[in-house]
Amino acid sequence: MRRIAIINQKGGVGKTTTAANLGSALARLGRRVVLLDLDPQANLSLHLGTNLASGEPSTYDLLLGRETLADCLRDTTTAGLQLLPAHIDLSGAELELASAFGREILLREALDTWESASQEAHGEAPADYVILDCPPSLSLLSVNGLAAAHEVIVTLQTEFFALQGISKLVEVIQLIRRRINPALTVAGILPTLYDTRLRLAREVLAEIRRYFPGQVFSRPIRTNVKLAEAPSHGVSIFEYAPNSSGARDYLVPSRVHPGSFYALPQSPQQLKQLLMVAGFEKYFQIARCFRDEDLRADRQPEFTQIDIETSFLNRDSFFGLMEGLMAAIWKETLGIDLSPPFERVPYSEAIERYGTDRPDRRFGMELATISDIAEASGFKVFKGAIEKGGVARAIAGCSGSPISRSRLCRAPGAPSPAAHNAGPNRCKPLV
Repeated sequence: MRRIAIINQKGGVGKTTTAANLGSALARLGRRVVLLDLDPQANLSLHLGTNLASGEPSTYDLLLGRETLADCLRDTTTAGLQLLPAHIDLSGAELELASAFGREILLREALDTWESASQEAHGEAPADYVILDCPPSLSLLSVNGLAAAHEVIVTLQTEFFALQGISKLVEVIQLIRRRINPALTVAGILPTLYDTRLRLAREVLAEIRRYFPGQVFSRPIRTNVKLAEAPSHGVSIFEYAPNSSGARDYLVPSRVHPGSFYALPQSPQQLKQLLMVAGFEKYFQIARCFRDEDLRADRQPEFTQIDIETSFLNRDSFFGLMEGLMAAIWKETLGIDLSPPFERVPYSEAIERYGTDRPDRRFGMELATISDIAEASGFKVFKGAIEKGGVARAIAGCSGSPISRSRLCRAPGAPSPAAHNAGPNRCKPLV
């Protein structure tokens, strides 16, 4: 069970927006997610349509030991997403807990107890993700969040003043790691409220990436009015405006299958880099991805991307890896056995023999030089080209008379000959 705290001691930098929409995004990908509101202002609770009355179970009751975590959870309008809401009473928790022994780890103990009980009863953790929305201060509530979390996402507004407090926040995180929670790591720095039109925003983003190399998420959360409007409707951005740029920054929606989502923003590449430097020969990252471009006839809008990073490989090893992968895919998806190694034709040889770098070799048709025949034919076009130093070449269709033109010009799965001939890539005569 991953525990992620979202924090910044500065207010208005997108912590609550990120907690609500990242939790909703993960739930839409089939994960079991619990959002935990640690802010007495209860903005996360309001964002998801929950407004507690006095006396209802909340984070306040959990920290004071009056209720268990399971008793405080509420369902949301998103399947798989639960909320542990906050109430204004939480603002008095610091005073009430001032003399409590181990007050910094009360939340961690509650989460540990909840997870252990689920493991004993059901043999699995009660959730896949717990996301903690910390208040805009370095108070006891924030310390509890950092002590309970395994990872931290720091939201950082792309403005000058945001840079001033980040060093202090990093110091606090390091202090928590040394004294209370050695397992705490920084999952990444998430730039928020990014206005692509402003030079200052671009400069601040570049400075953040320079100061935190390998730790800044590749896609900043852009300024978007729909993100600001969604809380007033008590829903996440995916329910309010799923096709907005605000939604796309947290999760990429499908243009072909409305309501379906395929990829979270890219995470920092630090782990991949460490694996390569450590000497791992191969690193596979298999993800359902979306090509965020205009749809084209030769591209599938959704596809499974296999990202292979390699190091310390020679040419033959690389080809062997790719051929083995292709053979496994054909066997798994089509039931066809391929036998590596495949025949390899260099680019220059393919162009010379077939006139294309993607020859269809089922028919064995290669280019043949017919300059002598063309010149003797008296055909002015051929004769003039040859006299200027040109060459006449033709496809040699050996034993091709019984093969229909449509079969020669059409690969399996390609458009019909009529449709093909109507386009700019219509079939060419054999000569």
